[in-house]
Amino acid sequence: MVPAEQTSLRRVLIVDDDRHFLRAVELYLASDLQLVLASSGEAALEVLDTQSFDVVVSDMNMSGISGVEFIKQARLVAPATIYMLLTGSRDSSIAIQAFNEAGIYMMVSKPCDLKDLRECIFAAGNEYDKQVG
Repeated sequence: MVPAEQTSLRRVLIVDDDRHFLRAVELYLASDLQLVLASSGEAALEVLDTQSFDVVVSDMNMSGISGVEFIKQARLVAPATIYMLLTGSRDSSIAIQAFNEAGIYMMVSKPCDLKDLRECIFAAGNEYDKQVG
């Protein structure tokens, strides 16, 4: 259910090379969010060239470019977008790198509960509204 204060669906790009995770996200969140899915950082950068998003959620460890590198490049195209990073790592240096180098809004541990991910995306969307509104 979309919160009452949410008048239109959030535009969210989910980037992950795990197709099972993308499918689960799509099944769980598609009714609440306007989702676009990308299976790599490179594919997501192509999407960002033609579409805008409130929130981008990227996995950290993907084949090709890493989530941090993807977000750094994505910021050049879409600086107002709010970026979140998913990671299965418990290494705090990765979190520090992500916040310092990529300026992420939030890091979410994987595996994650999709209900919790949904709430984090809505929080990021509220941050987006503050920045552009």
